[in-house]
Amino acid sequence: MLVNDENRSWHTYQYPEYYSPVKGKIIFDNMVSQDFDGKNKFEVSRTLFTICGKTKQLDDGTVYFTIRYAHGNQQKEFQAKQSDLLNKKALGAILTSRGINVPDNGMLGKALEYVSIFIKQFGDQLKTTDAVISNGWNDDCSLFALGETGITINGCSKINTAVPTQAHIDPFHTKGTLEIGLML
Repeated sequence: MLVNDENRSWHTYQYPEYYSPVKGKIIFDNMVSQDFDGKNKFEVSRTLFTICGKTKQLDDGTVYFTIRYAHGNQQKEFQAKQSDLLNKKALGAILTSRGINVPDNGMLGKALEYVSIFIKQFGDQLKTTDAVISNGWNDDCSLFALGETGITINGCSKINTAVPTQAHIDPFHTKGTLEIGLML
């Protein structure tokens, strides 16, 4: 079963046990027993966000996770390295740079715990896609990357790219058609 693989209402996504979206926030609510802070209800984030995908492991061991978050009335996505998502300082920079309201007043540690538990509980159930770190051929020459399109022997497909800037992604898009015909 794939977890959170399609855009939909925030209340229909899967969340780790005791975490849920409430009034535009992520809340931890465990009325059964004490949580790790000795409290049983608190804010995790003042902006809704969830994990909705991951990449296959790259040759260097890196895995990227896709974060879906509320941005006004829209849902937007970005990718971040697992190692950065599990590092408090890096996580704070990643979330706040996209307008996800998780201040470093104790709430950031709770958001880190949310991300960690999410990866542990649902990591193997997330939609997994190929990933590349640059345009061009991958290491085994089985895929040629052009922006967010991967070309393989089986055709073209959408891929996840960790190319650092949109300037290296935006120029590559599908336009027109390619018809192969027999020339006599």
